[in-house]
Amino acid sequence: YDADEWAKMEAAGVVFLPAAGYQASDSHVAEYTENSGRYWSCTPDDVPPMFINAFEFSGLFDEVSMYNSALYIEKCARSLFEQTLEDIEFIFVDDASTDGSVDAVKKILEDYPQRKNQVRFVVHERNMGSAASKRDSYLYAKGEYVIVADSDDYAEKDAAEILYNKAKAEDADLVVCSIYQHFKQNTAVLDFWGNKGDQNEAELRKNMILCCVPTGLWCHMVRRDLILVDHFVWPTANFAEDVVISVQMACFAKKIVWVNVPLYHYVYTPQSICSKMDGK
Repeated sequence: YDADEWAKMEAAGVVFLPAAGYQASDSHVAEYTENSGRYWSCTPDDVPPMFINAFEFSGLFDEVSMYNSALYIEKCARSLFEQTLEDIEFIFVDDASTDGSVDAVKKILEDYPQRKNQVRFVVHERNMGSAASKRDSYLYAKGEYVIVADSDDYAEKDAAEILYNKAKAEDADLVVCSIYQHFKQNTAVLDFWGNKGDQNEAELRKNMILCCVPTGLWCHMVRRDLILVDHFVWPTANFAEDVVISVQMACFAKKIVWVNVPLYHYVYTPQSICSKMDGK
């Protein structure tokens, strides 16, 4: 966007929060993000469409939630079934899809007979939204550690193994990693420090709580016991629910570790729930 377009969006009531969201390098972007080159934003329908960082849910390393994902679930599912970690559970939460998403996954599963006994489907009788789907993904899981993904995204084939081995080696409650972000024809690597290298756990925890790092649940592998406590608050709004969940993870985790490797591919999809905000 040029400066005039940014000004129009600001005048329309768009809120810009520096250091959490899509990473850009254009000089005119820096004018609005305090030179950080990062922002997160949402906007009414009557202003130009914007980059919106993923706070949606629909695929999984250990759990997958989906709604009408039949057209793009294949790449996600195959990247999960081909994980190098063998002892893994896959939960697909279907939020009352009407396009045969479950059948699409079952068809893909035929190519991976060794995974069939590791897959479960949780099907909602009515559409409940992404927040409820994410909640069920965690609550139905049985594994020691849990991580989620979006049905239109995909993971590196060794992602689960790298994160799980790191969690076990460090006895960590939470392991976070860098990601690839794909927007139209552009790809960027989003890490937690802007390529500044490792920082200590206290700094990581602070930046997670302040949302100064990627907040998507797909780059957070969490010890499941951490989120089963009575005081854990499950969001009900169907936008930015990842923020509510990941901030609590950062607060409650006794030990957080970081893997300085991009292991997850977030793919911008115009049809996704975070790209189509409504009254819900």
